[in-house]
Amino acid sequence: MIGGFSGAEYLVKRGKSPWFAGHLEVKHNDIIVTSRGRNVSEVIIPVSCLISVTYRNSKLILTSIPKIDYSRSVVEISLAGEAQSLLKLSTFLNSKIPKAGGAQEERNLLVYINPFAGTGVALAKWDVVKKILKKAGVRTHVIRTKSQNHALNHLRKADLSEYSGVVSVSGDGLAHEVLNGMYGRDDWNQIRNKFNFGIVPGGSGNAIHCSLLYQMKESFNDEVIVSALNLARGKSVDADYIMCETENRKFLSMFGVSWGLIPDCDINSEVIRWAGFMRVYIFLILRLLSPRYYGGRVHFLPSNDKVKEIPELPKIGDPVPKNWTTVEGDFLIVYACKQSWLDYSTIFVPDAKLDDGIIYLVVCRAPLSLRESIKLLLNPSARDLHSNIFIVPVSAFRIEINNPNDPLTVDAEKLTCHTVQGRIVSPGCKMLVNLTDK
Repeated sequence: MIGGFSGAEYLVKRGKSPWFAGHLEVKHNDIIVTSRGRNVSEVIIPVSCLISVTYRNSKLILTSIPKIDYSRSVVEISLAGEAQSLLKLSTFLNSKIPKAGGAQEERNLLVYINPFAGTGVALAKWDVVKKILKKAGVRTHVIRTKSQNHALNHLRKADLSEYSGVVSVSGDGLAHEVLNGMYGRDDWNQIRNKFNFGIVPGGSGNAIHCSLLYQMKESFNDEVIVSALNLARGKSVDADYIMCETENRKFLSMFGVSWGLIPDCDINSEVIRWAGFMRVYIFLILRLLSPRYYGGRVHFLPSNDKVKEIPELPKIGDPVPKNWTTVEGDFLIVYACKQSWLDYSTIFVPDAKLDDGIIYLVVCRAPLSLRESIKLLLNPSARDLHSNIFIVPVSAFRIEINNPNDPLTVDAEKLTCHTVQGRIVSPGCKMLVNLTDK
């Protein structure tokens, strides 16, 4: 059978269920186990969901994380039979599991966990992931962060030679730290396209991971087990980032830069962090009843599919090039966004993809009535609500703020400056993501 395994008869056991006589074959990238006897049943496991194939004690154990009734779960199938047949099947199936950084048993991940992130569930979520990684033969070295920029400063000087990737277990803030810790290394340009970056959602909003789940067509309810599948499979894909700059420093962003209403609610709602991502919406309702507008200028370079090389950003104090567009006045929202979701409840830019080479610039200009603001709150991804609301795909942007104390964030972390600009870098880095339709 071309690209498959012709199959054989085995004794089969699923989890803790009794052994039964069955037939196994691999066909069209699916493992098909069919029971024999009066009540015939069939179990189909996509090869793309396999995380380990282990031969021990004369048995072959297949561990996978397939979708069953639209939900992910860990499935373990044991096979007993003729040794040569089992070893042949083991060799074939192991060839289908990505081997990031070498043989499967050599994979080792450097993991940063913020135990205080969000509602304090990061450690509990990591415990679930860790057990699955152990089944997949993936080793981990865990560092619990103790303060802001702990991961950033540690990663800048860490010896990464024994690791195949780095993982953030927290919200978007720690992901920002980890990415910029790698960016601050002397060997950044050598490692960015081969050293893998993974995420386990442990914060309040987890926008980056929500957007990954959306692109993977996965349920938010399965976020932890899907993150485990991503890490266990070891498969990496290209991911964009935004190269950003202010008057004082340069940094990378994978989520985006936001000015105005959204960071105002995000920053000020920190006092009720216990409420999770819904804390932002409590403040949002209050702000819409008494809106604030923010003065400044927004410049952008529209995206052009015909232009392969994105030009370097102008110097922060120089005028923008003539082929950029400028909008000036008072704004309610300005968001240079790279992700499709803001949190678990808000899809913001449905078309955004991990590697589409586009920054989506969302602009909401003043004035906006209360009725229009409520419409925007109920459906923030709609773009036909008002002529003052528009979205444009861009390759680069600059935001010039009249008042440097205006609410401004990068990757949901507070930023203070007069001017911030950025451009897309595509491909930017490698992310551990098991993109598949099954």
